[in-house]
Amino acid sequence: MERRRFVLTAAQNNLVMNRDASKPDARKKQRAKTFTRLAAVQYGKKQLSACETPGLDAELLLSFVLRISRSALHAHGEIEISKKERAKYQALIKKRKNGVCSAYLTGTKDFRFLTLKVNNSVLVPRPETETLVEAVLDFIDQEENKPEIRFLDVCCGSGAIALAVKQERPKASVFASDVSRAALKVAKKNARLNNLKVSFIQSDVFSGISGTFDCIASNPPYVPHGMLQSLSKEVQNEPLIALDGGEDGLKIIKTLIKESPKKLKKGGSLFLEAGPEQIPQIKTLLENNRFSNIKIYKDLSSADRVICSKIY
Repeated sequence: MERRRFVLTAAQNNLVMNRDASKPDARKKQRAKTFTRLAAVQYGKKQLSACETPGLDAELLLSFVLRISRSALHAHGEIEISKKERAKYQALIKKRKNGVCSAYLTGTKDFRFLTLKVNNSVLVPRPETETLVEAVLDFIDQEENKPEIRFLDVCCGSGAIALAVKQERPKASVFASDVSRAALKVAKKNARLNNLKVSFIQSDVFSGISGTFDCIASNPPYVPHGMLQSLSKEVQNEPLIALDGGEDGLKIIKTLIKESPKKLKKGGSLFLEAGPEQIPQIKTLLENNRFSNIKIYKDLSSADRVICSKIY
């Protein structure tokens, strides 16, 4: 009897021990299932370590999935995300890792005080282009005594330059053109979303443009054709028409310089964004086409980025 009681007790002890031994595994399994906002950001940063801004990209994509701001993401990092949200986020991280930029994945891009819709029909607005906007704003401020300032943005893409100028200098009459119908569709949508009045024109440089302007600006395609293949995978996913500047990168810039004197009022200014290494050649082209008062603006990284000049 005693022997049987001992055997039963030992069996019971084994059962208890096995049950206790399984608890850590169960807890570990439970922890593995937990995916907080903070853990998701860390996961994204690790997956995107080869990208230029892994932390920012991870936060932007998670904020987009959760439909919250990045500040809310940090304020409540301990909150778990659902399986559905996790799956969507991981799918976006994979696409970003494969070279699709965050702006195309979320469909939006902030530019100055605007939030713009973007897709693969338009170039994603860059911080460097804010230098071009600021140069145009300076020109408008200097011409404030004129009853009307007419501004034209050529190769407008998403409309970033034209819309920023209209938002910050609402009295200006703003026009924007692009050869791409798909790009103009995006630009018009951005004008509606930001409640800004801009006149959009489909035109190959000046072919469809009538009238004259006090100021013309352009961020045209200026990547030399031979360098396209050396661009990052991310940039190569952007529209070729917005990147390819021909053999020397100056194909459209040369056309703008040659034809803009007919489209500028006397004393009007032409503003061009280009690569820093192209600025000296553009300066010579301007001087050879009756432009004067040439000024060069540096971007946030102190590189020559924008060149402007007047026609008399």
